[in-house]
Amino acid sequence: MMFFFNHDSNVSTFSDKLKRFEAAIGAIASHKHNITAANMRLFIYIANNIDRISSKKGLPLTQISRELETPYATLVRQIDLLENGYGKYAGLNWVERGLDTENPRIRRLRLTDQGIAILKEIERLFDANL
Repeated sequence: MMFFFNHDSNVSTFSDKLKRFEAAIGAIASHKHNITAANMRLFIYIANNIDRISSKKGLPLTQISRELETPYATLVRQIDLLENGYGKYAGLNWVERGLDTENPRIRRLRLTDQGIAILKEIERLFDANL
């Protein structure tokens, strides 16, 4: 089998944004080597919705499940890893769950100080000149 290479002028090149994205994923993965893309997506989703999450009530897990089109049970397992872990998997302590002050049937989600620190690290990587 023979493999053919494109002439250098035909090879696609991408912006430094992808290098920053790679660095951000590396920063997240350095804290937990077996973190999945779904866990990263959830964590970034939380960051992108910080205004709704940082309110006194937080963000209901059922709403996150609907917005991410992720089954509730799957979301809970992903949050377990971002929080305290489960089974043999140690948690990251990047998020915490709590009860709604007005309706104890509703679970809410907030970022921890460690979660905020990793987000600041990611932002620094995006602002860096690579």
